[in-house]
Amino acid sequence: MPPINKLEAQLAKVDLAEAKNDRKAKRLRPFVDEPIAPDPIKPLLDRDVVEHLLDKLTPEDRRILVLRYLERMTRIEIAAATDAKPNLVSKRIRKALNEAQK
Repeated sequence: MPPINKLEAQLAKVDLAEAKNDRKAKRLRPFVDEPIAPDPIKPLLDRDVVEHLLDKLTPEDRRILVLRYLERMTRIEIAAATDAKPNLVSKRIRKALNEAQK
């Protein structure tokens, strides 16, 4: 048997890796081959739930949550927009989330 050169050794490693990935892909493949269509009503329900939860909050807490989660602002950006300290913004976000969950 002739000695294996570096290229053959590398190709053997690639073959092993591909075989391993194929086995993994087969395990992870979903049982249904057809893609599942998203539920068109779910976003509307989610929006209603969010609006209901926001209605429970004070206007200032509502504003902070909207800036944080809808406008995707950082707590430092929110602090600058509301003339508050970043630590206070963090506390108010936690407080507002707790109030909305009650």
